[in-house]
Amino acid sequence: MKEFIELDKYGQLYIDKVLFESYFPIIFTCVNENKDIFLSVCCQNNEKGCKWLLGKTDGISIVSMLQDEMTIRQLLLEHSSGRISVDYVKNTGYVIAYHNSDWDVDSPYLPKEDSYMYAEDGEFEDEIHYFSSLNDSVSYNKEYYECALETLGAISREIEPMTETLAGQN
Repeated sequence: MKEFIELDKYGQLYIDKVLFESYFPIIFTCVNENKDIFLSVCCQNNEKGCKWLLGKTDGISIVSMLQDEMTIRQLLLEHSSGRISVDYVKNTGYVIAYHNSDWDVDSPYLPKEDSYMYAEDGEFEDEIHYFSSLNDSVSYNKEYYECALETLGAISREIEPMTETLAGQN
């Protein structure tokens, strides 16, 4: 995967799936080392530079957007977190901001309210399968499983004497 941007809060983001492109990717997803999913939308590209809006989201929301069940704007505003703006300014480099005015409801950078993907039948079939499969896996949380194992061990220590007592009553 190609590197996109490194964020203090989420680490290195890698371009995962390009959903719409012209001469460059316009709408694409990124993932980080933790397999978190981000939707990235290029909202400006001119002589001054380039700007992207990124929102941390999930596979189910991406699938809904690809199936035109929600707009790109809805996904960004209602089904994502982080609200990241990335500006690439020539001769300066990348400037990253969180929760700034680029995300205000009346911002010119947000997609229009009726901005659907307008997919043709089967156009995003592979992507829908891919993003659907991401939700089938379960994340491993070490602390949760250690606590669960400890609890199961305590329960087991309580049950063993009781089963031995019951077995001896026959």
